[in-house]
Amino acid sequence: MAAARAPRPHAAHRRWPLAERRRLVELTLRPGASARAIADEHGVHQNTLGVWKRRTSVEMWCRFIRLLVQAWRLCTLVTCGPKML
Repeated sequence: MAAARAPRPHAAHRRWPLAERRRLVELTLRPGASARAIADEHGVHQNTLGVWKRRTSVEMWCRFIRLLVQAWRLCTLVTCGPKML
């Protein structure tokens, strides 16, 4: 009799490309969209889609803050000159 193998928990996990993750997150942001329905349609666990959504939100805020800092530096450069930076 052959020895039973222990299942590999991560063997069946699908690797989702970043572009596909973002596309699915964008679908959840539409008015009236159901994250659960979108997750079911695309074969993603609902919790996984929620994690992607939170990560995308953090990325968007980081980009926004970087843009604000760049705008502030540009305004400071224009109004005060390079010595103020």
